[in-house]
Amino acid sequence: MTVDAFHKGDAVTRALIGPVGLFVGATKVQYYVSVTDGHGAAVMDEEMKATVRGESESLSLGDRVAKAVGRKLQAKRVAAGS
Repeated sequence: MTVDAFHKGDAVTRALIGPVGLFVGATKVQYYVSVTDGHGAAVMDEEMKATVRGESESLSLGDRVAKAVGRKLQAKRVAAGS
């Protein structure tokens, strides 16, 4: 996995701007995921994004990324009939 873009959120901006601050002050990351199987065949090769708004956004971001990758891998596994 490589991170292509990262924008640190700002809780103060979210609080001061109101509803628009939820979008402006969010923590955002854009990342590229490449997963291969034991034989070297590509299982997943994708550009993904995650956005987190909230108090513990630095902790939530890693959790959000991991769950998104897990869901994508599971969906590909189900689609392949494995």
